[in-house]
Amino acid sequence: MEPAAAAAMRRSKNLLRKQVRRRLAHCELLEDYSKRIATRLLQLPPVSECKRVSVYLNLPKGEVCLLFHRL
Repeated sequence: MEPAAAAAMRRSKNLLRKQVRRRLAHCELLEDYSKRIATRLLQLPPVSECKRVSVYLNLPKGEVCLLFHRL
């Protein structure tokens, strides 16, 4: 591989690694928010006394996920 091509490949890989790290950090943050929201919701009497709760929030970016939190 040519030195210029090898350098370009290294730059591309480094950029990709940075992007992946940023996305993973964002996912961990959203997971933490999701857990906090679910915990607070489950503590509310109207929610804790229900058998089923349905919630829909349309958020364009960075949606939290409550699918895995059981009542």
